[in-house]
Amino acid sequence: MRRVFAIRAVILLFSCFSIAQTSPKSVEPQLPCEFKGELFQMKSKPVWFTSDEMKQRATEKVDVSKLLKNVDVNATVIASIIVGVDGRVECLSIINPKHPLVVGEVDKALRKWKFKPVEQRGRPVPYVGWLQFQFCRIGCPEGKSSVTLLE
Repeated sequence: MRRVFAIRAVILLFSCFSIAQTSPKSVEPQLPCEFKGELFQMKSKPVWFTSDEMKQRATEKVDVSKLLKNVDVNATVIASIIVGVDGRVECLSIINPKHPLVVGEVDKALRKWKFKPVEQRGRPVPYVGWLQFQFCRIGCPEGKSSVTLLE
C-alpha cells in the first residue's frame, strides 16, 4: 500500500514539475484604460516601451510623499501608462501590488510625470509603456534600501 502511494506521489510530482516548466502563452498586454485613439505602432500593434525606456523618456518626475517613504514596505510596483501627445500621463494603472497606500501614493505621483513626445509619420502620437520600481525600506539587501520613484 505504501509503495502504491509512493509511486502515485512521484508521478504527481513529475507531472506538476512538467506543467511548471512549460512556457506561458504569449499574452497581449492590456492597455491601462479604454483608449480610442491611435497609439505609436509598429506592424499594426502598439509599441510598449520598457521601464528603462520610459524612465529615460521622463522629463519631469515627482516622487512619492513622505508618508510612503516612512512606511515599512517591500514591494515591486508595476504601472502601465499611456502618454498623450503633449507628454502628459493620459491614464495609468498600477498592476502590482494591491496595497491601497502604495497604489494611491504611486498613482498620485506618476500622474504628475511628463515624458518626451513620440512622433509617427511626422505628427505626435500617444504611446504606451511600463514603469517598474522596487520599494524596500527595512530588511532589504545591503545598500538596496529605497522608497522612491526617482531612481
